[in-house]
Amino acid sequence: MLFQGGAKPDPNLQGVPFVTDLAQTPQDKQAIEFLYIGQGIGRPFIAPPGLPADRLRMLRNAFNATMKDPSFIAEVKKRKYSLDPESGGDLEALIKKAYATPKPIVERIAKLIQ
Repeated sequence: MLFQGGAKPDPNLQGVPFVTDLAQTPQDKQAIEFLYIGQGIGRPFIAPPGLPADRLRMLRNAFNATMKDPSFIAEVKKRKYSLDPESGGDLEALIKKAYATPKPIVERIAKLIQ
């Protein structure tokens, strides 16, 4: 493999360069990160803005507990699905990073993927 792409390196591909390692400038790195950010978000569960902190914590704790539940994991394996969940905090950070991407970089990526 020449390199691996995605929102973060795959630990099973040790020794294979990660795409952002190949960026030549900070702007290139930011553009690549923006391009791949959707892969890190995947298929999220979302809640409305302004959700009280205690409810958000409850939903995140319930989700995390489900992802560790032996019955749930067995069902996932039975159906031959993959299970590699991200925490709510990690997804929140990715979304904030996407929104913080400077407009010129977003426009650069938009032009490239047209």
